[in-house]
Amino acid sequence: MTQEQESEGKSIADLVKKIQELATSLEFSKGREENLEGQVDHYKALSTLDEQTGIPNYRGICDFLKRTMKAANRDAYKQRESDESDSRAALTIALLDLNDFGQYNKGGDHIEGDKILRHFAEFVSGNLLRPLDFVGRFGGDEFFVGFPYTPIEGAHINLDRLGKLMKGPNAPKVSYTGGVVQYDPDKHETPEELLADASGTCMKGNKLEPGKVYSVINGRIQAYSSNGTDQ
Repeated sequence: MTQEQESEGKSIADLVKKIQELATSLEFSKGREENLEGQVDHYKALSTLDEQTGIPNYRGICDFLKRTMKAANRDAYKQRESDESDSRAALTIALLDLNDFGQYNKGGDHIEGDKILRHFAEFVSGNLLRPLDFVGRFGGDEFFVGFPYTPIEGAHINLDRLGKLMKGPNAPKVSYTGGVVQYDPDKHETPEELLADASGTCMKGNKLEPGKVYSVINGRIQAYSSNGTDQ
């Protein structure tokens, strides 16, 4: 082997080594990037969950509403185009406000109150009929329930069933007042507006008679069902 061939062989060997080092570096970078992406997804998911109850928080609720309001608008457009009507374009939400919750946090001890919140979250989540239905913690002692592809009448049927279950021996010993609203694209441009409408209905119901579920129909507030324990 000539000196020139030896030199050429060494150059090729060095080149192969550099390529291998580069491949290893790229593989490491790829793994690191995938790990970082996984961490971002993990913390993003955590940012939409309520720490106390483990169910979606206000941010998670708004994300849910953005998706479902968009889907309802799309389905409503398809219905207008086909001149047909069904429940796919309907979206109904409810806000459930626990009654007299302050009694569980007397003396600054929130242990009993936290237990009630967790139990209520688990009970409602575990007793919805469909995987599509959504439960979240709106804030404080208020909870959110979303019923995609469901008109307001169907939501009240589901909530009436939940109210009856709330009287059972394994239910949390608390009652709630509910405000139920069906999404109207002409009235609710944002999730916040839809939530405010449901919150307002709930507040009106609380002033009338706590422990019932209310909706505003044709400008008048109506009670549909009662629930929970007698306070």
